[in-house]
Amino acid sequence: MKYSTVLSLTAVITGYVLADTPATCSTTGDNTPIKSGCCPRDPSKRLRRSAREIFARTDSPTCPTPKFYGDSCCTHEFAKPTLDKGTFNLQCGANGVADIVNDAVKVEIVGCDTADDLTKETCILQISSTPAGSITDTHLEISTSAWTSTKYPTKDPASWSYTSYCVKTTGVCQVPLNKIGDGASALCDKKLYIAYHTSTSDGTTSKTCTGDGTLIPGQPGSRWWEYLTLDFTCPKTCDGWCCCEKPVTPPPPPPSTQVCNIGTAFGYADGAKNLNGNPVGPAVCDTANRWGWYFATSETSLSGTLIVGAGGNDLTKGTTVGTWSATITGSDITFKYDLYDDNTNGHFDLSSVHVYASCTAPTTCAPGKFTFKDDTLTGSSDTSYTKTFSVSGGTCSTYYLIFHASVNQQIPSTGTCPTPAQ
Repeated sequence: MKYSTVLSLTAVITGYVLADTPATCSTTGDNTPIKSGCCPRDPSKRLRRSAREIFARTDSPTCPTPKFYGDSCCTHEFAKPTLDKGTFNLQCGANGVADIVNDAVKVEIVGCDTADDLTKETCILQISSTPAGSITDTHLEISTSAWTSTKYPTKDPASWSYTSYCVKTTGVCQVPLNKIGDGASALCDKKLYIAYHTSTSDGTTSKTCTGDGTLIPGQPGSRWWEYLTLDFTCPKTCDGWCCCEKPVTPPPPPPSTQVCNIGTAFGYADGAKNLNGNPVGPAVCDTANRWGWYFATSETSLSGTLIVGAGGNDLTKGTTVGTWSATITGSDITFKYDLYDDNTNGHFDLSSVHVYASCTAPTTCAPGKFTFKDDTLTGSSDTSYTKTFSVSGGTCSTYYLIFHASVNQQIPSTGTCPTPAQ
């Protein structure tokens, strides 16, 4: 008599993600579904759990992050019927060595992933095989007790009890566990005995195949058919999970700030001329020390930067606070100021805006005498400004332009406002 072959398949649920709105673990014991020893994520607390507490498992699905911690918590376990091995040999002929097809039979427990599944028709014992030839017939008998010389499968496999659960020409048998003995739950730490028989043909030779295990007693003549012994264990397996929400840490409040008048800004770009006439030419202003720039141009589209405090027209002394642009259409000019308002370049806003736009060169640097002026800006929200107005003198062959503004800066309340640049 051959040794008894023990089979199994361990079904481990891993590698999937819970729904976007999973059950949230309760840390108070209220409502969901039992008190959690899995939340918060304090390792020392999680080790001190009782049998009733939720706990984390390595075979659990993952929770959606970042709202939840990635590993989930088990909320319910059940005893899951499990086999220790999933494949065994197929013997196709009386010769126990020459007629063996290695690892040709596969046994699985399918669709038994929750406690509720165990009573359903979809929780099945599945047996299949891959012999050398094509399968022409399949038979199956199952017993919850060992076969003996007085209790064994009938001699005619066509009358075996579980053959109706097999597909004759594929060799696949799918038997609901609730049709075997007292059902799936009764299999824990028990055995099943299966006689799996197929008829095969390779086109020239027909063979009889059975699972390579223990000789079936009580067979007629020299029949050598065998059966297999399946040993079941029922490890505790999780079939319910919840997710621990990560604590939400509110962002720190923004630091308190103050608004400082940092002084005068002028528009600058390549081709700008100095208001004080340096390095050559007469000064535009009645004060020769006046820094700043103007443009004498026939172009109708210009842009540049707004700079505060570039005394002596030294760009290295100035602070760039934003950008400007202008478009001239006939006798109209549209200009726009955009001041920086970010943590990289600084937080600036406008307190007044003045623009000189004329067909004649400027003779004064007093912003109050420019073509356009707006001294009504208040608060700290005027970071962008745009306006369209008429050029003095109408349409020009050469446009003379000055872009000026008074600028505020927002700084920490612990800082000291600088002296406004003139």
